[in-house]
Amino acid sequence: MVEAITVNARETDEMCPLRPGDQCRLCQLGATGPRDCPLVYLVMTDDELRAGVLESVARYELAGTSGTPISR
Repeated sequence: MVEAITVNARETDEMCPLRPGDQCRLCQLGATGPRDCPLVYLVMTDDELRAGVLESVARYELAGTSGTPISR
């Protein structure tokens, strides 16, 4: 017999600083949002990675919110 497993849904209204235009998905275990996300911490404390994210954000903002894909 297989029992159903209930998973607690976690939600946040915050935006992910690593994925421009996307809401935080709480993808890192234990994170309650971007402010305590270990992945955000690692990326934002590394100069090269942070520069790449800022470049992606700039391209996203230039593309607008029309849903235009962002390419490198």
